[in-house]
Amino acid sequence: MTVDGIFSLVSRLSGIQRFSMLKMCHPENVLEHVGMVCIFCYIITDWLNQVEPNIDIGKVLTRAVVHDFDETITGDVPRPTKYFSKELRASMTQLEMNGIANLARKLHLATLVMDHAVAKEHKEGAIVALADIMAAIHRVWEEVLIYNNHHFVEPAKGMREVLVNVREKSIGKFLPGQHYVIDVIIKDLDAVLTKVLQHPCELMELHNAN
Repeated sequence: MTVDGIFSLVSRLSGIQRFSMLKMCHPENVLEHVGMVCIFCYIITDWLNQVEPNIDIGKVLTRAVVHDFDETITGDVPRPTKYFSKELRASMTQLEMNGIANLARKLHLATLVMDHAVAKEHKEGAIVALADIMAAIHRVWEEVLIYNNHHFVEPAKGMREVLVNVREKSIGKFLPGQHYVIDVIIKDLDAVLTKVLQHPCELMELHNAN
């Protein structure tokens, strides 16, 4: 176990750029993204526990911290590529699992493999999943509405679909007792995406031409 290994992990996370296929006004690395997801998880969990105090915030934050550790092995793979086919996704999953296991051995992290495997499972993972798409929506909000970057208008459509999937498959299944709080958050996030999609954008025709 060495401090050098920890420094190396953090450096790799900070060196991997997200949204690699898009021109960004404010580039974002994986370490920044993880930090944002942790903040969102902390806030969402506190809101949910005010309604029904049954969520372990320690478990939520643990899963939030490790949820993208696999990107130190694969980099930030664009979603259309990552989910192009079942065969490709299976190969990517195997690569991620091998990389996480290797990282756990090098850093002597006894629970890393399991923490990463369930990062978006059960009620704690459902919160991480929501915070993850929330962070992505923040990125399109900032790039389009703050920096007037038209390149991020088109990805907002896909994020709306992911948001619906998170609501139906994760939140509805694992957090039924706190659905009111979640519904308010998702409604607000959907309103942000609506603003982004309504933003005048001459690049839309170029994207849609393909």
